[in-house]
Amino acid sequence: MSTGVTSTARRAAGTRRGQREVGHLRAAYRRTNHANIHVRGYNKEEGTTTTPFDMVMDVIDRVPSLGSRAANLRQEMSDARLAARRYTREHGEDDPAIATWTWPSRV
Repeated sequence: MSTGVTSTARRAAGTRRGQREVGHLRAAYRRTNHANIHVRGYNKEEGTTTTPFDMVMDVIDRVPSLGSRAANLRQEMSDARLAARRYTREHGEDDPAIATWTWPSRV
């Protein structure tokens, strides 16, 4: 089924979107304290995603004052990430504790 949009038009739209995204990054990196900005995301070549566990460990690794104070939390995150991967490989789906997780309600 044809959408009426040529592949050239799709590529051009993708290029404009990519330029816009690069523009946002440039604006962020030009600001003071730009060393505090770190972009994480999907790596198509490796087929991996950044998990919440990775994000917490990354912050602990990047913030000098957290290193020794958050060592136990970092280890917990590393263990949880490994357990989640193990469950996924064994069962072919996410651990229900992760898949059904929601923010706690306020009391």
